[in-house]
Amino acid sequence: MPKPRKRIVDRKAIRAAKRPRCQVCGSTWMLCVHHIKSRGAGGDDVPENLVCLCADCHAKAHGGIISKTKLRELAGR
Repeated sequence: MPKPRKRIVDRKAIRAAKRPRCQVCGSTWMLCVHHIKSRGAGGDDVPENLVCLCADCHAKAHGGIISKTKLRELAGR
């Protein structure tokens, strides 16, 4: 049985994805970097998979209220 692949964490890419405002609503409250394709599903720390969101938009993204298509558009820069 093959060993599970260990995910490489690219802190530089995550720092680069941070913005002063939420990329959806413009809020400056509780910002974090969100993986569009989750790390558990094999999503990597690459610019095309990272978007900076406030806590409210982050919850909406996880709840499916903000679509992955919209998030990909924002990450495409």
